[in-house]
Amino acid sequence: GTAGRHARKVRRVRRARRESLFQNL
Repeated sequence: GTAGRHARKVRRVRRARRESLFQNL
């Protein structure tokens, strides 16, 4: 659900956070 929306903003964030968000999914 929100994964897609967060993914867009995550692009600007460091890759480390990007992986953490994907793990939370």
